[in-house]
Amino acid sequence: MNAEEFVLLGAALALQIAEGLSRTELDAAAALYTVIGDQLALIAVTRNETAEKESALT
Repeated sequence: MNAEEFVLLGAALALQIAEGLSRTELDAAAALYTVIGDQLALIAVTRNETAEKESALT
């Protein structure tokens, strides 16, 4: 999947998730998905650093 497809997928998912949510529920969902995104980014960085250290050892 290329970058443009990820942007479109993100927009489609956001619209689908937001459908039928109240303003309060939408605020909570936005905060939750921000936390999930931050945690996924942290996991990715950690995995990259681990892989770099392992490749340096071999």
